[in-house]
Amino acid sequence: MKPQGTLVRVLALAGIGIVAGAVHSAFVPVTLRLSENGTDAPTPLGPDDHAAPRPGPAPDAPRPSDGTISPSSRSGSPFITSAQAKELIDAGETLIDARTIEQYREGHIDGAFHLSSADFSGGRTPELLRFFAKDQPLVIYCDGADCDASENLAIFLKQSGYRDLRVVKEGFPGLVALGLPVAKGDPS
Repeated sequence: MKPQGTLVRVLALAGIGIVAGAVHSAFVPVTLRLSENGTDAPTPLGPDDHAAPRPGPAPDAPRPSDGTISPSSRSGSPFITSAQAKELIDAGETLIDARTIEQYREGHIDGAFHLSSADFSGGRTPELLRFFAKDQPLVIYCDGADCDASENLAIFLKQSGYRDLRVVKEGFPGLVALGLPVAKGDPS
C-alpha cells in the first residue's frame, strides 16, 4: 500500500468522525449545570430547563463548610429568587453581573461587579477574585431565566474554590422590578 493512500484513508476517517460528532452534538446538546446536590455534571438540556425559579436559601441560614455550591440553602439549590437576592444585597453581600460587558455598560444593578465566564478563558484567574473571600456569599445574576451566564460563572467560581454561590434565576429584570437602582458605565 502506498503511503499516500494511507494518508487519504486516515483523513477520510477523521472527516467522518468530525461529521458524526457534529451531528450528534446538534441532536443531543449538553451543558454543565449546577445540580441540586452541589456537584457539576453534564446534563442533557430538556424541556424543563429555565422553568420557574427554584426555591433558594434563607439569607440568615447557617453556612456549613461541606463545599456545596450554596451551603446555606436548605434545599441544596444555589438558585434564589430576586426577593431573596435583594435581602442579601441590602445586607451588604457581594453582587456580580455575569452578562457581557456591553450589557453591563448599558445598565447594571448599582454596586454590582462585572465578571463573566469569558474572564476565565485560557485557564486565567480573573484579578477581581483576589478581592472576594472563598467563603463569602456571592450573588450572581444575568438576563433572567433564559440566560445561563450566571450559572456558568458559578461553575467557574466553584472550580476556583468559592463555596457560597447564589444564582438569581429572574436575573437583572427581576432585580430591576424590585426597584433596585440601576447604574450605567464601565466597571470601576
